[in-house]
Amino acid sequence: MAQTDYEAEKSELNSGNSSKTKWGAKLVNGREEKAAFGVEILALASVMQVVFPESVNSLREAGYYFRHAGGTVSDAIKGGPEGMRSAKNLEEAIQMLDKAASVNQKAAKSLSAYFSSRQEFAANLAKVYQDNETLVRVASRLEIQLKGTLKNLFEVGNSLKPQIMRDIDSVVTEIYGMDPVEAIEKSENLRQFYLQVRKFYDAREQNEATITEFCDYLAQVKTTTTEQNQKIESLFPKLISRLQEGYSIENYAFEIDSKGTDMSKEEVAGTQIRVDNYRTKVEDTRTEVGYAAPLKENSTHNSIDVITNPFVMAAAGVLLWKGTSRILPFGKEIDSVISKILSYPVKLAGDLANDLYEKICMSYAQRKQQSTSGIK
Repeated sequence: MAQTDYEAEKSELNSGNSSKTKWGAKLVNGREEKAAFGVEILALASVMQVVFPESVNSLREAGYYFRHAGGTVSDAIKGGPEGMRSAKNLEEAIQMLDKAASVNQKAAKSLSAYFSSRQEFAANLAKVYQDNETLVRVASRLEIQLKGTLKNLFEVGNSLKPQIMRDIDSVVTEIYGMDPVEAIEKSENLRQFYLQVRKFYDAREQNEATITEFCDYLAQVKTTTTEQNQKIESLFPKLISRLQEGYSIENYAFEIDSKGTDMSKEEVAGTQIRVDNYRTKVEDTRTEVGYAAPLKENSTHNSIDVITNPFVMAAAGVLLWKGTSRILPFGKEIDSVISKILSYPVKLAGDLANDLYEKICMSYAQRKQQSTSGIK
C-alpha cells in the first residue's frame, strides 16, 4: 500500500528525532562561552536596573559632575569658557572690519550700524566675563564640582551597604553624639543640593553654547537685512542678562555649599527655585536666538549617559571578568562551568522551539492529509 503524505511526513520527523541535532544544541554546543556572554550581560543589566537603581543613578550623577569638572579644567587651560573665547573672537572680527571701513568710505557708511551695536555688545559681554572669571571663582567652581562627584560616589557605596553595616553606622553616629535620623536628613539635604547644582551647571553649559554659537554667527555674517538686524540687536540684552544671572546663582551656590551639612531644607529649596527659573530662561533665550541665528540641535544626552547605561556597564563587567579569569588560578575552568550553566537556558529555548516547529509541521501535514481524503 502506498504511504500517504501525512505518514511520510510523520515518519520523516520521527526518524529525525533520533538522528537530527535540535536547534538549541546546534546553537550552543561548542559555543557555550559566546551564548553565555549575552545571558550574562542581560542578567547583570537586569540586576542593576531592578536591584540597584539608586546606585546606578548616583554613579551617573557622579559622572555628570566629573564631566563638568573636566570642562572647568579645560576652560582654565584654554583661557576661559567657550562663550568668553567667542566674545573675544567677535571683538577681533569687528576690529578688522573697522580697519577695512576706515579706508573705504562707502563700506564705512554701510557698516556704521553694524559697528555701533555689535561693538558695544561684544565689549559688554567681554567685560562681564572678565569681571567674573577670576582665579578664585574657577577654583571655587572646581571645588564644588569635585565635592558633587565625591558625594555621589559615597551615595553609591551607601546604597550597596548591607543592612548590618547601616546598623553599625547608626551606632557609630550615636557614639559621636549625633542623632542618626538627623544625620540622614542632613545627608539627604546635601544630596539634593548637589543635584540642583549639577542641573545648574547643565543649564550654564547650554547657555555658554548659545553665546558661543551666536557670537560665531555674528563674526561670520558681515551684512544682514534691517529686519534681521533688529532681531539680532534685541537679543543682546537678554544674552548678557542670562550670563549675569548665571554668575549670581553660582555665587549663591558657593555660599550655601560653604555651610556643608548645616545647610537647611529651606536653603536647598531656594536653590532649586533659582535653578529651575534659570533653566527655563536659558531654554527660552536659546529658542529666541534660534529664530535669528542658526544654532546646533540641542542634545539631551552625552557620553556619561552611554557609559552609565546598565547594559554598557554590564558588558564592561563581563569582559573584565572574562579577562581576569584567564590569569586567575582555575579561573578559566570556573568560567567554563559558569558558561555551561548560563548557556543551558539558551539551549533549552532552542530545543523547545525545535519541538514546537516539528509539532506544527506534523499538524499541517495531518490537516493536508485530511483535506486530501475529503476530496477523494
